[in-house]
Amino acid sequence: MMLSLQETRETVALNALMTKDSLDYQEIHEFMCKHFDVFTGFNVREQVKEICVSLSDYFRSMDIRLFKQVVLGHRYNLTDKAREYIVNNLLEPIYDENGEYAGKYFQHPATLNLERMELI
Repeated sequence: MMLSLQETRETVALNALMTKDSLDYQEIHEFMCKHFDVFTGFNVREQVKEICVSLSDYFRSMDIRLFKQVVLGHRYNLTDKAREYIVNNLLEPIYDENGEYAGKYFQHPATLNLERMELI
């Protein structure tokens, strides 16, 4: 399944959020720069906030609250229900070219949308 640029950024942010109990916008930004792309143009804090709000809206459409609360200073904490859902439904193994297990990552929830999968 192909994801949009926004969904790809959200996927990287989701994987960052699953690494620790709490991350601030700078830690999310650093993870994204290391694993995906570098933000250019406008305020990094606002870009991370936009990605997290969009991701939160996606989970809200599934009746799952993604963040416990966003504390002033932009610390992001996933709810236990969100973590459980992500581990149970979005965890995918990664295999190398020899078929050996190489790691894991968490998919974007859009990958669960059957209608979208049929378009590919």
